[in-house]
Amino acid sequence: MATNLVSQIIEAVGPTIVSRIASSLGFDQAVTQKAINAAIPGLLAALIWTEQPVGVTGEAPYAGLLNKLRGIKVGDVDIGELATSAVNDAYTSLSGIKDEATAQSAVSGLTKATSEFDQLDGLLNQLTPETRKTVAEIFASIRPNLAQLMDRVLAIPGVGAIIEPAVDAINAKLDALKA
Repeated sequence: MATNLVSQIIEAVGPTIVSRIASSLGFDQAVTQKAINAAIPGLLAALIWTEQPVGVTGEAPYAGLLNKLRGIKVGDVDIGELATSAVNDAYTSLSGIKDEATAQSAVSGLTKATSEFDQLDGLLNQLTPETRKTVAEIFASIRPNLAQLMDRVLAIPGVGAIIEPAVDAINAKLDALKA
């Protein structure tokens, strides 16, 4: 659905608006169209991940979905808290990456998120089939937006070589969780 939404927005912007933007900025229309096409997925990802204004809910991204898992325990581990921590660690680490230096700084957070996703994956077979289904549905909902954020960050020059192993590990765990 996200791809469809991106296409719809790009189509809605249309050549007339692109021409106005290009003219206002003094840019070539083709270059402006490419820039807009590249920017729209990132803008949508940012909107999806943006927290509610302070005072509205105070919840982190996807907190509502992940709250469905709170209180479900395997031993002493709260599945909802672990899932929320894993998603937030991945999101926070990825969203802070702007260049190679910030990518280096993000590796520890991505490694922590990988470990949390790994722990969550290891606990899945101890859950009821109904709870496993809920976990799979939640991560299937979260996965496309997190993947889009990963793709955007990996496209930053020099960053891929630094974070790709951690991103690949997170992707493998997310795929397992949504299965």
